[in-house]
Amino acid sequence: MILAKNCAMCFAKRSEEVRAKGFTGSMSPTPDAHFFYIVAKDFVRRAVTLDGVVKHPDGSSEKVTPEQLKAKFASGEWSVSPKAGLRPLYQDFVLPSIAYVGGPGELEYHAQLAPFYELLNVTPPSLFPRLSATFVDQKCERLREKFGRTWEELLMTNEHELTKQLLREADENDTAKTFAEARAEIEEAIAKLKTLLRDLDPTLEGALGSTVGKALHPLEQLEQKANKAIKQKHAVELARLQKVLFAVRPGGKPMERAYGTAWGLLTYGVTELLNMLDQLPADGAAHHIVITE
Repeated sequence: MILAKNCAMCFAKRSEEVRAKGFTGSMSPTPDAHFFYIVAKDFVRRAVTLDGVVKHPDGSSEKVTPEQLKAKFASGEWSVSPKAGLRPLYQDFVLPSIAYVGGPGELEYHAQLAPFYELLNVTPPSLFPRLSATFVDQKCERLREKFGRTWEELLMTNEHELTKQLLREADENDTAKTFAEARAEIEEAIAKLKTLLRDLDPTLEGALGSTVGKALHPLEQLEQKANKAIKQKHAVELARLQKVLFAVRPGGKPMERAYGTAWGLLTYGVTELLNMLDQLPADGAAHHIVITE
C-alpha cells in the first residue's frame, strides 16, 4: 500500500514537471486507484482503489485486503492487467530491452514514467525518437508554393483555420473586415441610445436589450450568405487545398500513421524507399518532408 501511494505521488509530481516544460503529459490516471486492473475469469477488467475496493462491471464492489489480493493472484482466480501508465515498465520487467524507438506520444509516456523505473528497481531502456517523414510528389509541392504556405504550416494548422486564411487572402473585397466594421457601427449607435434612454426612462433600457439582437441578426445572416458566396467563388482553390491536405494528412492524421511502411514499400519499392530514407539527416527529433519525383 505504501509503495502504491508512493507511485501515485511520484507520478503526479513527475507529470507536473513534464507539463511545466511544455509537453502535454497526456496520461492522467485516477489518483486514488492502482496502476493496474484486476481481470477475473470473464476477462473483464476491474479497477481497484488504493484502499482495496474492487469495482465490478455490474456496479457492485468488494473490499479486499492486500493478503486476499495476493491469494487470488496466486490461485489464478484473478490476474493483473497493467494500465497504460504501468504497461511500458511491466514490459521492460518481463522482457528487458536495451533501447526503445518511439514516436512523440510514446516518448512523452516514458518521460512521465521515468521515476517509476528507479522506484520499482527496473532497468529502463535507452530512448530514441523514431524517424518521422512525409512523402509528397512534385504536384503537391507546386500547389503548396501557390498557397504560399510552408509544409510545417500545412501539417500543424487545422484544416478549418487554413480554409479561413485562404478565403481571407483570396477575398479582394475584405468582406470579413467590412462586416466587422458594420457590426461595430451598429453596436456603437445602440450604446449611445442606451445612455440616452437610461437618462429619459430607466425602464426603456431593458427593452433595448432585445433590440440589439434583432438589429444584428439580419447582418449575421447576410454575412453567412456572403461567406457561402466567397466559398463558391473560390471553390477551385479550396479543392486544391483539400487535395494537398489529404495527400499529407489523410483523414487528418500524419501520413505515417494512416499508411505506414507497407504503403511506402509498395509505392516506391524497397531500394528507392531505403535510399530516400538514408539521405535524411540523422535527427530523430525532427519531422522531414521528402519531395519525390
